[in-house]
Amino acid sequence: MDDLLKRTLETAKAEFPPAPKVVDLRYRVGTDATGDGAVWVWVVLDDATPTAQLRHARFQPIADQIRAAIKKALREGAQFSLDLIPYVRFRLKSEQDEVDRAGAA
Repeated sequence: MDDLLKRTLETAKAEFPPAPKVVDLRYRVGTDATGDGAVWVWVVLDDATPTAQLRHARFQPIADQIRAAIKKALREGAQFSLDLIPYVRFRLKSEQDEVDRAGAA
């Protein structure tokens, strides 16, 4: 499962628009608050991203690409009969660094 998600996210990342600049993708698989299988994806943006690019309108195409890629990969991956709900979040690299230091997701 991890390999499938990793490959799927790397393939999707290669097709992201150039701005805002995505420097990393992190993910975690688990169960959401309703008991459904889920994958949380954190899109890590370059700290130099201009404030004007930190908008929902800029994030939505990236989030849509990630959701579609995950759903397609799970649907086509015969060895995985999982239906994971993708949750996509965005944070700056400095925010991710803080999370890493704290040992959280």
